[in-house]
Amino acid sequence: MPRQHQPDDSAPVRLLRYGRVKEALVRIQAGSDPNEVDEDFHTPILYAAVQGSWAAFEALAGRGADLTWRGRDGESLFDYAFAGMARANWRNWSQRQIRECRKMIEFLAERGLLTPAQQAVTALARNRWKEVKALLQDGLSPDATQPDWHCEIAPLDQEQRIASTFLRSKAHKNSPTPRSNPTLLMWAAALSRFDLYQSLVACGADESRTDAFGHTAKDYLDFYRRKHSGQEV
Repeated sequence: MPRQHQPDDSAPVRLLRYGRVKEALVRIQAGSDPNEVDEDFHTPILYAAVQGSWAAFEALAGRGADLTWRGRDGESLFDYAFAGMARANWRNWSQRQIRECRKMIEFLAERGLLTPAQQAVTALARNRWKEVKALLQDGLSPDATQPDWHCEIAPLDQEQRIASTFLRSKAHKNSPTPRSNPTLLMWAAALSRFDLYQSLVACGADESRTDAFGHTAKDYLDFYRRKHSGQEV
């Protein structure tokens, strides 16, 4: 396994961490190690994903970046790309970056690197019920869970943590949020796919299941419906 260390400031893993994509691309194309691991257990391609840079992601993948590498707590490349979409939306970045994160997820899917639950969450995000239904018919439980990683890249976001999509209490609004391991129903609510929420219920999903903090799917639905309608939450 690659050794963790503090990289040189000109290394792609460091440049991508701070969003210096053009400089990183120069180093990648010059032959820098695509699998260098920094002191936080991140590799360049994880940073490329959360930064929403398809150019860096593609260049690293083409030079042998490990697509199965996981972060310190088990976060996969899918988790970083999905967090990149949330981050781009939260910080009002361009739609291009959101599209590029989706492109990364499609790239991983084509190579069989997504679990059925990850495929289902992706389909929910894109409002594709037929894909969710096909996964359920193939054996995916309607109560399947998929961790919600916020994939922080501190200190870049020390003062502004990447937005999490799951329910948070007001008491923890300004604190880094741990994963809550939401069910597909909770994801549907958090993604404002309220029609797909009902479709999952019709397929047997349990609204009374709770996340790691005791919130039910109905709690998510109520919270995000009010948020979606502009009511105070």
